[in-house]
Amino acid sequence: MAEYRSFDEVALMQKHRTEQIIDAFITETLVTVRARTPIDTGNARSGWQRTPPGLSEFGTPQEIFNEVPYILKLEYGSSRQAPEGMARITAAESQQRMDDVVSRFQS
Repeated sequence: MAEYRSFDEVALMQKHRTEQIIDAFITETLVTVRARTPIDTGNARSGWQRTPPGLSEFGTPQEIFNEVPYILKLEYGSSRQAPEGMARITAAESQQRMDDVVSRFQS
């Protein structure tokens, strides 16, 4: 026999799932941009952060940033390790990354 849930239960479950999808997307984006960041001392790579950290309530603005003073020089080609940058390439792939995350949650 099918289990019926109230509208509020379904809405809460959907909200939680959406929060998980957003967290997975932000986490994968952060991992990707870090991996693309060139290494000399490791400061630029370890400088990538997200705010707020971890799972956040739906509607909370999410941000990935790097406050290393020379990150823009790296982004715009000063490194032979990443001449095309890191963040712009990662951002350009955002739709595909989100599609992949959503498809994993639909399975």
